[in-house]
Amino acid sequence: MKLQKPKSVFPVSQSPVVILLRLIFNVCALLITSFLFEKMRFGSFMSVLLSAVLLGLVNTFIRPVLLILTLPITIFTLGAAIIPLNGLILFIVSRIVPGFYFDGFWTIMGAALVMGAFGFMINLFISSSKGKREKDEYLSMADDPVTYTEVEYEVKEDKENRDT
Repeated sequence: MKLQKPKSVFPVSQSPVVILLRLIFNVCALLITSFLFEKMRFGSFMSVLLSAVLLGLVNTFIRPVLLILTLPITIFTLGAAIIPLNGLILFIVSRIVPGFYFDGFWTIMGAALVMGAFGFMINLFISSSKGKREKDEYLSMADDPVTYTEVEYEVKEDKENRDT
C-alpha cells in the first residue's frame, strides 16, 4: 500500500510561496499602474512595497465585508459597482501610506480598473496552478497499482494470520 505524504500546515491558497507571489504581483501591478497614470505617484520604492502589503491586507480582511455590504447595488449594476469599491480601497491605502498620492477622482477610478484587471490575472494564474497541482495529485493516486480489492484481501489475510 502506498503511503501518502502528510498535508501541508498551510492550505494551498495560503502557502507562504503564494503569499509572496501575490505580494510581488501587487508591487508590479502598482508600478505599472503608476506608469500608466501620471497623476498616481509614489515617493519611493518603500512606499510601493508598503502599499502592496497594505493592499493585500485590506483585500483580505476588509474587502469581503465591503463586497457583502454592497452586494445589492453590485447585482443591480451587473458588477460595475466593484470598480468604485476598488477605487475606495485604493483611496484608503493612499491615505494611510506616506508617499502614495492620487490627483483626482478619475485617476483613482482608472487605477482601480487597471488594478482590478491585474488582480483578476493574479487570481487566474494562482488558481490555475493550484488546479494543476490538484489534478496532478489525483492522477498520481489513479496510477497507484494497489486497488481496493487488493487492500481488502491484505486486511483479510492479516486477520486470518492473527487468528491462527
